Amino acid sequence: MRFTGDTTKLYAILAIVIIVAAGSVAAIVFLQTQGIGEPVIDIEGSEGSTHTLTMNELLSFTSVEAFGSYENSYNNTRGAGTYIGARISDILSLVGGMATDEIITVNATDGYSQMFTYSNVHPNTTEYAIQGDMVLAYSFNGTSIPEFEDGPRIMFLPEDGHFSNADAATVIDSEFSAGAAGPKLVSNVAEIVIASRPEPEPDVLTIKRGSSVVGYSWDDLLVQPSETGMGGYMKSTGTIVGPFQYTGVSIEYLLNQTGVLPAEYTIEVIADDGYTTYYNRTQVNGVFDSYDQSGNPAGVNQFSLILAYHEAGEPLVDGGPLRVATLNENYLSDGHFWAKYVVNITLIDEVEPWYLQLAGVQPWNMTHDEYYSLASCPHHRTGVTYDGVLYEGVPLWTIISSMDGGDDTHYTFNVSLAVSGYNVSIYDELGNCVNFTSAQLAGNASIIIAGWANGVLLDEPDWPLKLATPEGNILGNVICIKMWDWT
Repeated sequence: MRFTGDTTKLYAILAIVIIVAAGSVAAIVFLQTQGIGEPVIDIEGSEGSTHTLTMNELLSFTSVEAFGSYENSYNNTRGAGTYIGARISDILSLVGGMATDEIITVNATDGYSQMFTYSNVHPNTTEYAIQGDMVLAYSFNGTSIPEFEDGPRIMFLPEDGHFSNADAATVIDSEFSAGAAGPKLVSNVAEIVIASRPEPEPDVLTIKRGSSVVGYSWDDLLVQPSETGMGGYMKSTGTIVGPFQYTGVSIEYLLNQTGVLPAEYTIEVIADDGYTTYYNRTQVNGVFDSYDQSGNPAGVNQFSLILAYHEAGEPLVDGGPLRVATLNENYLSDGHFWAKYVVNITLIDEVEPWYLQLAGVQPWNMTHDEYYSLASCPHHRTGVTYDGVLYEGVPLWTIISSMDGGDDTHYTFNVSLAVSGYNVSIYDELGNCVNFTSAQLAGNASIIIAGWANGVLLDEPDWPLKLATPEGNILGNVICIKMWDWT
């Protein structure tokens, strides 16, 4: 036999013949049905079945021919022309089809990938009117692969000939949205994989504002703009913690994602155990009373208030996976602002600062921050119900323990002084008062100084605090508690 022409091609043919001779019959079938340069598409079923789709097989399916176009990310119309292709639903039948709770992943030769749901492949009447057939197109305006350089290509062919961004937003599951119609139309398809729909990643944080709730998964938080800096705090005992390096997301940034913020507001930061900490707008902006790194008062200074998820580049162990941190290389803040185990941030109306005057063996003024921190602690917080209203706060004896000469830092009640006897008066702003003896209040969790009614911060006329008992000793607008007649 005599050969003429391009010897390079000859050697290539000979090489293929040698490989085929050493290979399987399936390889011979491949050569018979697959033209040089034509695409091969791998189809993978959810049960492990696979099929290699050749161009000849693709052409053998019932074809769909229709005018089509799409809208890109810049709202421009692109790809207008006549497409011919095979329905994706027919192609998937090669591996047993897909179930209603499954998805398909379409991968391109360059690694680009998009996901679609059952309703895209098998649209109902309403969905079909919007998206039309979902096809794998192999011809465009009379040109076929390889002249059709984008083929094989995913296309939606609605009756009006235009797959718009609005159409995509309607029929594409939000979890798999690409932000526009065009990015969903994968070109140069190399693989289609059927799989069970992945379980959505659980939210680790919710931001609430009125009726709006925004959930963030762990991955969602990690892709937000981050801040890294040094931060530390001083406990009420005087113990200094840090400074350590923290990384997280600005809380103000997260709040701004809910829309324009009001001029004045407060945020309620809630831990997974219900512990609640409040921050006003000024504090969200990073303004706090500070201490130098020896623990000495240093006046008001500027910090960055973040929701931290890393300490020294590693996931948080103490107080994590999310906790509030104040970043400043030179100064410390109060420890009760470093809320731990954060799961929810709620934007509420402004909470006006206030303090509770405590006049006893060790008189002092308890600020609203200190009260809310104490009253949010699961160890101290308690509630009583009166007239159908659940009042929650701190037992009166716990507050007395901060001024009775005992261990005020840890709210340890001075039992010996209570046994010797004294009286306590609770006053409202008008001077009205309710009296108790130390014997009545010692260890009595039914006499409380409440800051919440039915789970909501007290409002006028009871704001800021209310004396509540199941028996009806009710006094709102509490501003002062006095001990008197002690030995």
